[in-house]
Amino acid sequence: MDLYRGWRPRETDPANLGTTIFTLLVIAVAIGGVGYVLLPALSGVASIVLIGLFLIIGGLCILLVVRIIQVLFGWR
Repeated sequence: MDLYRGWRPRETDPANLGTTIFTLLVIAVAIGGVGYVLLPALSGVASIVLIGLFLIIGGLCILLVVRIIQVLFGWR
């Protein structure tokens, strides 16, 4: 019995893909806004931690964009 026959990941659905891209943009703008406001007010250590967090989130966003491009063009 093959439970996964006909199953496909959600990100291949164009409607969900558009929602994912929009959500990603909203999160990126929100994080950028929070960082722009908080960064000058934080101490040295806290600003370094915040910058590291932004770098990690940015890297994950880049990986997500690459994955979305792969899905759009049908690459594995």
